[in-house]
Amino acid sequence: MRYISSRIFCKSTAAAIAAAVIIAAAGDTSAKANDRTSRKFRSMARVYMAYGRYKKAEPLIERAMAAAREGNVSDGELAMCLLDLAGLHKGLQRFEKAEEACRLGLKLQKNALYDTHPYVAHTLRILSSILIERGELRQADEALHQAETIMLESHGPLDKAMVPFWVDRAKLSLAQGDTKTAEAFFGKAMDHIMAGYGPRHLYTAAVMAGIAEMRALQGRLGEADDYIDKAIDIQQRIYGQDNHMITPSWLTKAGICLADGNQKEARRLIQKARSAVTETNNPRAMAKFEQRARQLLAGRPSYGPVAYGRM
Repeated sequence: MRYISSRIFCKSTAAAIAAAVIIAAAGDTSAKANDRTSRKFRSMARVYMAYGRYKKAEPLIERAMAAAREGNVSDGELAMCLLDLAGLHKGLQRFEKAEEACRLGLKLQKNALYDTHPYVAHTLRILSSILIERGELRQADEALHQAETIMLESHGPLDKAMVPFWVDRAKLSLAQGDTKTAEAFFGKAMDHIMAGYGPRHLYTAAVMAGIAEMRALQGRLGEADDYIDKAIDIQQRIYGQDNHMITPSWLTKAGICLADGNQKEARRLIQKARSAVTETNNPRAMAKFEQRARQLLAGRPSYGPVAYGRM
């Protein structure tokens, strides 16, 4: 699936899931059936969200939420609906609503499981990432620390299950301007990521983009350029050449080009990113982009999740 066209994949997978939804919803209306219906709509929405098609995902998430609320579903399923809703709001850059949905989902998840379940730790990671987007770095640090503490109750400090938490710690450190700590955690995670995901995975690309931002902040432009080129190559192979999900990486590359004196290439990349963001018809994303573009062109580069509104 890694190299399948995103458009073909979305259409075929969405159609298959839609058919399953119709079949599932046509049966009984018991709580168990509503659980299934809710899960089906969420699954369909996740296909769209994976490719940044949040407007397509939104009505499906709403239908999943409606099925969950009306059907007396389990706390666990309602929690998952709320967490997917948080992901949707985050993707649409409605960060206040994303935080609210995530906190509600976290509360229900704790009811369904227990306070120190590893799933709770991963939800706290999501909350931390949303708080970073809101610029609430102290609260983000607290949420991530809670997540790390939970994981360390059942995993060793060097366990590969800790890798996503190391990456998140590196990204938070980068947002705080602490490149030394970011470098330590990125370095700690990278070997595991290459071994576990391989060199052409989207997650690998996301981490490479983070390292590129870090190297740019350190003034190591050659290394930054190598990392961001690799990240963009992976993202374009999976998303397609012009998908708006690549915008953060294009802007990182543009910032590196500007720092290196290559104004022409920087402006080309900014325009490419602008065209992709404009096609989303998302006013928040467009406003965020224009703010970032102005910063770059004015010679005020800033890196990290806060700069772009990452997913």
